[in-house]
Amino acid sequence: MRRQPDGIHLAGQASKEDATGERRGENLQQTLVALEEQGWQALSRGTGADFYRRNLTADALMVFPFGVLTREQAIETMGAAPPWARFSIEEPLVVGLTPDSALLTYRARAERAGQEPYSAFMTTVFVKQHGAWKTAFHQQSPTGRFRERAGGLLPVAPSTPPGVGVTAG
Repeated sequence: MRRQPDGIHLAGQASKEDATGERRGENLQQTLVALEEQGWQALSRGTGADFYRRNLTADALMVFPFGVLTREQAIETMGAAPPWARFSIEEPLVVGLTPDSALLTYRARAERAGQEPYSAFMTTVFVKQHGAWKTAFHQQSPTGRFRERAGGLLPVAPSTPPGVGVTAG
């Protein structure tokens, strides 16, 4: 088994006790990945706004390729978004920050009908409030052929250097 720095847990890695004696690691990773999957499933069913209304902290922020959204803006945007046809969460890693907060990072691949496949590195920060894990922060960093463009994502030629824009003609 490959040893990771303290606080970082890979799928299948044994749990370890944190400073409070709580078993974290594998159990924490399973819990947070399951929550993230529930969010993706809700977005795939068109019920993402309802799911995130229940599962975002009051001061949550979400960073998408098109900008930073507050809790209410994110909920509104997810309510208007077309559903995902399929998704996968790959290579999840969890960093336990405190007994009541943790970070989940992973690579997501997803597809919507009639659109280019989407691939991004995603990071979600969870905080435990009243015994339940809630999303306080989420960020998407597109990979591959995608980059930011006002109003959405455009494919970018793989040879395009970082920082070079693509203009619509």
